[in-house]
Amino acid sequence: MKCVTPNSRLSAKTTTLAFGIPAVLLLLLPLIKFDPNKAYSSLGALAHFVGRLFQAPDQKFLPTLFQLTGESLLIAFVAVMIAIAISFPISILAARNTAPHPVIGTLVRGIASIFRAIPDLILALLLASAIGLGNLPGVIALSVSGFGFLVKVYAESLEVVSRGPVEGLAACGADGFSVRWIGVVPQAIPDLVSYSLYQ
Repeated sequence: MKCVTPNSRLSAKTTTLAFGIPAVLLLLLPLIKFDPNKAYSSLGALAHFVGRLFQAPDQKFLPTLFQLTGESLLIAFVAVMIAIAISFPISILAARNTAPHPVIGTLVRGIASIFRAIPDLILALLLASAIGLGNLPGVIALSVSGFGFLVKVYAESLEVVSRGPVEGLAACGADGFSVRWIGVVPQAIPDLVSYSLYQ
């Protein structure tokens, strides 16, 4: 009687994969209309492209390159500032311990999730087709993307603060605004700043 060990089972599976996958690929080659000549010419074009990566750039394009790089950095900076300015007050409505009502908090978190799910590049392309090319579509796209991320992390930072100062202020008769602004926000400032710098 032949003894079947885990190693022998693994060896059988490996052998099946090693011979089975190439056989399936060979059977599929006629279906994908593989052309060796076209593949060879594509490899030549790829080699030419890779070779150009190691050539010295044309010096006359450097001023334009630096200008456009600075413009891109400025777009990102302005977008982040807008995202921070909008996200902070909205995150107070999204955090469970500072939202005026649970329904409002759930709704705001859901909207932020939708904004976070849209890739900024896709949004920029849609905006460019709607309002034209330029810096504005990039600023809006990055602001929306940053808004979705920052509302989430700001709200989480507000939710994990210590309850002691909050309960102390409430016991002294402070109104809801004072409890949020004095008891919650100062404790979360280090996290808010770190996430803002990260963004």
